Amino acid sequence: MGCGMAAEFIRLTGVDDLRRALLELNSSMRRKVLRSALRAAGRVIQAEARSRAPVLQVPTPQRLPGTVKRSIVVKSSRLARRRGDLGVFVTVKASKARVKKDGRQDPFYFRFLEEGWIPRGRGKALRGANWKKRAARAQDAGRKIQRPFLGPALQAKSSSAVQAFEREVIPAIAKFNRRK
Repeated sequence: MGCGMAAEFIRLTGVDDLRRALLELNSSMRRKVLRSALRAAGRVIQAEARSRAPVLQVPTPQRLPGTVKRSIVVKSSRLARRRGDLGVFVTVKASKARVKKDGRQDPFYFRFLEEGWIPRGRGKALRGANWKKRAARAQDAGRKIQRPFLGPALQAKSSSAVQAFEREVIPAIAKFNRRK
């Protein structure tokens, strides 16, 4: 979310004074204030996503319980930074050191949990031409298993995230205004 986008976002929530106060700050201070406020909002959604993340009940040789839950992080957006904007998002990220040390701690399968999969079993992969595979997938669509946790966390805590943003941004603006 860029500085202009953040101001637009705040205006839409009905906080014109907050928007004016942000615009009064110089660009580096505004960026610091918005970055910390956006991360505070992201932490609210991160906590909810961690509480909703499914945990493996029985460890297997390939996976450890709680891997996905531990790997939910708040990250800043490189793409937004390259454009000169600010942005944060909540995602599941593997720690390279942890994965290298113990491959069972790689949370790659969170995509299957979030977006769903069709259970087939060993040796039951789709075979044949692409049109046959598409037909089989369409037929199996009703059997898709899904355990989403990131999307529902965002829907459940979006208003709390906005409140956390406002709670963080107002004291930060006051702090930077005292420095002037």
